[in-house]
Amino acid sequence: MVDFKKIINVIIKNKFYLFSALFFTTLLILRFANNYDSSFLQYNDILSTIDKFQFTPLLSLWLYSLTTSFIGMETMLILGNVIMPTLCFFMLCKLFDKYISPLWSISLSSLALASYGPAFPFREFLLLLFSGTGWREINTDVNLQIIGFPIPSLSLFLFLLLLFVTLNFFNIKNLKQGFLFTSLWTLFFQVHPVDALFGIIFWFSFLGIRLFRLNSTATFFKIFSGHLILSSFLFIPVLLDIEFHSLKLEIPSSEGIPLYTLVSYFVIPIVLIFTNYLAHRIDPYEILIKFWHVYLLMITEFILLFCSINLGWGIQADILENRIPLFFLHFYYYVPFLYYTLRPYREFEIGSESGYLSQAFRKAGYLIFSTYKTTYLPIFLFLLGLFLLV
Repeated sequence: MVDFKKIINVIIKNKFYLFSALFFTTLLILRFANNYDSSFLQYNDILSTIDKFQFTPLLSLWLYSLTTSFIGMETMLILGNVIMPTLCFFMLCKLFDKYISPLWSISLSSLALASYGPAFPFREFLLLLFSGTGWREINTDVNLQIIGFPIPSLSLFLFLLLLFVTLNFFNIKNLKQGFLFTSLWTLFFQVHPVDALFGIIFWFSFLGIRLFRLNSTATFFKIFSGHLILSSFLFIPVLLDIEFHSLKLEIPSSEGIPLYTLVSYFVIPIVLIFTNYLAHRIDPYEILIKFWHVYLLMITEFILLFCSINLGWGIQADILENRIPLFFLHFYYYVPFLYYTLRPYREFEIGSESGYLSQAFRKAGYLIFSTYKTTYLPIFLFLLGLFLLV
């Protein structure tokens, strides 16, 4: 029997995000209506993805074939342009909501999905707008990066959903549930291989830490080995597909990781959380326990980029930077800083936190990111809305 009371409570609890998702949907519908003719030409289907990756994600391919057969291309365009991006927006909000305020969650989620890629970044739009160029005169001939079904909109939604369920509902004491999650994360290679690479590294690290803290060393190795065997078995079709396509991991190397990427997505988040550690009375163990998965994903991306750009081996950097890092990770890296900065301001009488610079940093951070957020974030969201409609 359907528990309507529980459903109503869930709706009330998420009313802020549901309202925001409805507004986001409206913007996507307007954009889709204005660009309907070009949507067919710019649509990034699964076949072009297979050609680009030289790998066949079977689940995505089957879903693409079923969708085109039963609902047609026009309906699939609506899925890829409106419905799935909206669901991605909602899932991003829920993931950010675990640590930061609703308004910040909505702002980061909107910024994550309002991306046309390196061809037309949001900062370029702002420069044009504030330099006197009229909004109606600004336009771009590229599509939003999130547009496309099943890749990237559905693959992103499934990744975010699986990550959300893993972080919030996984029960380490339930062995069957653990093997189910191992199966799902491994099978994700048949949805999108790059996203799955991040996912499988996260999952086995997450699983290993939880198992090690709960069991003896012998029990840990026994259970963990079982998960590795299951994952290896499910990974066999991936290896066969790689062999079939004669996939080569050697790629042309370049001069190094781009300075903007290095500074914006690695250096600044690390510097900010370190400054938080110095200015706030934070236990380093708390940062590690609460946000280890954030920094694990950051290290994973850095290693993959370094291997690709500096060593000429692995996955091409432009593919890496335009998948899960673009839509989620590059914003997730800032969550630990925001989490501690949004804490109510406190004064300390002893310790390094009582110093003038530490107190000034805490006070300024709280005023800028918490007290005054209702002043500038709505303006920021308004500008993002204009950006979506160019």
